[in-house]
Amino acid sequence: MLEYLLSQDKSVGLELLERLLPLLHESQRPMLERFPFPVKALQVDGGSEFAAEFEQACQQKQLPLFVLPPKSPKLNAHVERSHRTHHEEFYQVHADSDQPPRLNHQLRHWEHTYNCVRPHQSLAYLTPLEFVTRWKNNPRKAKCH
Repeated sequence: MLEYLLSQDKSVGLELLERLLPLLHESQRPMLERFPFPVKALQVDGGSEFAAEFEQACQQKQLPLFVLPPKSPKLNAHVERSHRTHHEEFYQVHADSDQPPRLNHQLRHWEHTYNCVRPHQSLAYLTPLEFVTRWKNNPRKAKCH
């Protein structure tokens, strides 16, 4: 996920509004705080029964919300690719429960693996954490793709 975030000028892009809504509630605030930089905007694709509530939550947090037009996967290519990776490397291999407490625990472990252990080809085989560290030390030399 950090790979996509960094490539999109620090905007968060996720496929489902349902996944983002809990991030804006105070009880889930630590999720936003885990990013190594302040989240300045959210990018989502449209189409959710939670859209109005989500938009209101973004306004309350003063987070700009960018909604992509329907049927435009090329505008969300990095996120679509990350969904494929998460599906193939986590959900098909490691997720052994559909119960939220257990799944959340497994997701936190996967998040650590994805961001701190697993090298990413598009980041010259660095982990996202290594890339962010280099980027913070010298933004001009930290390039992806």
